[in-house]
Amino acid sequence: MEELQAMKMAAEQEMTMQKQTYEDRLRSLEGTLADTNEKVSEQLEQKEQEAHERISELEKRNQKLEDETIAQRHIIELEKLKTQKEYEELSIQSSRLMHELEQEKLKLEGDIDLLQSNQEKRH
Repeated sequence: MEELQAMKMAAEQEMTMQKQTYEDRLRSLEGTLADTNEKVSEQLEQKEQEAHERISELEKRNQKLEDETIAQRHIIELEKLKTQKEYEELSIQSSRLMHELEQEKLKLEGDIDLLQSNQEKRH
């Protein structure tokens, strides 16, 4: 019986040691899991922060490009209006010049007719 009692105690001690080893291993794995989760969470937060910063940077660049585009369109519109005005002024000047040339032509034709008529009267 004593032998049976000793074997029972040895078995209980073995089970207690195995239980302790199992619990230690379990705590170690839980700690590793917690550390891994924390690292992953930190990496995720860092990636999210980087993504937000990149989005913000791209939005600023986009706004700058939109502003530049609006400014360039305005400049182009002003140049277009200036060119149209210059064309209209040149067109008006050309019309005046053509009218003056036509008047001068008519006057010269009249002068030529008068000279020819005077010359015919003399002969």
